[in-house]
Amino acid sequence: MMQNKTALDKLDHIKKCIRLSKPIQGLHLENSDFRGLDLSEAIFNECYLSGSNFSACNLSQVKFISCDLNQSQFIQSQLAQSAFIQCKMRSCDFREISLKLDCWTECDLSESNWENVQLNRNSFIHCQIHHANFASSQLTRCVLLACTVEESDFTDAHFNQSVINKIDLSHVKLAGLTACETVLINADLHGQNLDHLHFEKCSLQGANLSDAQLRNATMTACNFIGAQFIRTQMQGISAENSHFMSAKFDSAILDDSALKHSLFQEAIVCNSSFKNADLSMSVWNKSCLADVDFSSAKMQHSHFEHAQGVRIDFSKTKLDFGKFHGASLVTASERGASKRHISKTDKKQLAAQIRAQQI
Repeated sequence: MMQNKTALDKLDHIKKCIRLSKPIQGLHLENSDFRGLDLSEAIFNECYLSGSNFSACNLSQVKFISCDLNQSQFIQSQLAQSAFIQCKMRSCDFREISLKLDCWTECDLSESNWENVQLNRNSFIHCQIHHANFASSQLTRCVLLACTVEESDFTDAHFNQSVINKIDLSHVKLAGLTACETVLINADLHGQNLDHLHFEKCSLQGANLSDAQLRNATMTACNFIGAQFIRTQMQGISAENSHFMSAKFDSAILDDSALKHSLFQEAIVCNSSFKNADLSMSVWNKSCLADVDFSSAKMQHSHFEHAQGVRIDFSKTKLDFGKFHGASLVTASERGASKRHISKTDKKQLAAQIRAQQI
């Protein structure tokens, strides 16, 4: 560790600053070996630490402010309630690190390595995280806000109760990603291959999923309010109990999907296919439908109240116990459909009620 006298003097200076709770200011400590040291509660301000080795260090409650930490190693180090502010941290190695309640703000973390790391209540705010490796990592109660993550790898990563906001995820590796109770507001996922993705109780409100592939994905009880599904391939998706209110579907394919109990109220759906889908007990109230294929779908107990539609194919569809009050579905094909106990607005009775009210 820091074999020459100058380095030892600098180390003594660091320890003294820590004892006195003073910031360590502007030191040149490139390629230093800090392995195993207790640097907890240190404050490094505008220090040059590129290429340094912090492996197995205690870095709890440490603050790095405007420091150069490029190509540094943090393997097996301990971070808790630590802060990195406006630091250069390209190609840093965080493998096997212990993280809790740490924050990175306006840092460059491009090409950093977080593979298999468990992150707990950590925050990344306005950071550059290009070409970083988060494969097989676990992020619990973490926040990624307004970061750029182009070409980063989240293969087989797991997000739990985390927030991802204002982030373009269209050029990120997401194969095998799983998420539970995670918020991805306005996430840009267009063109992504998300086949077999597993999301549960997640919010993708306002997400752009155009040209994405979600075949055989599991997205149970998710919030897709206001999301876009343009040319999205969703064959075999399982999204029961999900909310698609005010979502837009155009040229989307959801054949053989499981969408039981899902809500499509006020959705706009055109040129899309739900053939053989399980849409029983789904709600389409006030939706706008055009050139939609529901043939052979299960739609028992579904609601289309006040829906507007043209050229809807209900051929061989099970519409039993459906409610169509106030619906206007022009040129709808119902050839071979099962329509037991359907309830619709009786136009003659409605006209009579209106006349009675006018008297």
